Amino acid sequence: MIILSGSDSLLAQSVLPLLREKTKVFAFDRTRGSINDSNFLTKLAEETKASIFINCDEMNNAEECAYKREEAYSINSFAAGEIAKVCKNFNIKLIHISSSFVYSGIENIPYSESDAADPQNVMGDSKLFGEKKIIESGCDHVILRFPQIYGKGNSFITDVLRDSSGSRLIKGQIISSLYSKDAASIIGSAIDKNISGIYNASNSGGSDIFEFFNYCNKLLEKHSGKNIIVKFTPVDYADFLSASEPILYNNLNISKIETALGIKLRSWQEALEEYMKDYHQFV
Repeated sequence: MIILSGSDSLLAQSVLPLLREKTKVFAFDRTRGSINDSNFLTKLAEETKASIFINCDEMNNAEECAYKREEAYSINSFAAGEIAKVCKNFNIKLIHISSSFVYSGIENIPYSESDAADPQNVMGDSKLFGEKKIIESGCDHVILRFPQIYGKGNSFITDVLRDSSGSRLIKGQIISSLYSKDAASIIGSAIDKNISGIYNASNSGGSDIFEFFNYCNKLLEKHSGKNIIVKFTPVDYADFLSASEPILYNNLNISKIETALGIKLRSWQEALEEYMKDYHQFV
């Protein structure tokens, strides 16, 4: 039996079908119970007798975290700690979704798990605090540091491509990305291989943000059959005013998880191609 929180999230919608092929899953969202409620979590652990808890409940929009700071720490930090305590008490393995935003993004390097975590915004800091709470609990855990995820539904891709006024993109920004189908496969493999610890995970290769979205344009035109060109406005990092304090270099080294799982994660181009082929009508 697996418990999964944040069942209404984009990631959960991709991972649930995969999990249900293998075992029973009790999935819930905030309308059914709060991950900050230790009594609810304890009762859940007692009644389900689950062996794994996958925490997909998070605040992962950097701007929203900046404006709702207290809520960000409540969900990304303190709730993670409450879940971890219950997992420790009931000998449940915790698979927790963290963020690549725990890294500073100041240096133009692929960040490894051994690099110091130095978050530059509320989202990254609240995620790192949550990681610390989990480690302090002593529960068996897998912490997955994912970059921005996209899939069927709203995501950072749809936010940009639906902006008729032309989204502002930071010149020179390097991003990692992850298709939700690949994120689900990573979680499934982490369960099968019974790994523990902290891991970066993304589709392989970092990309310049203009390269990424120009490729989105190309694929959108290819798969929709329409002449669709979404325009972008280039902005210098110093002039990009946003409460989210964007990360300039968000590129991940994923060799650790590839070795642990015995897999080779596909490139961001391959993943984006499949996404646009399957879901271009929703963009």
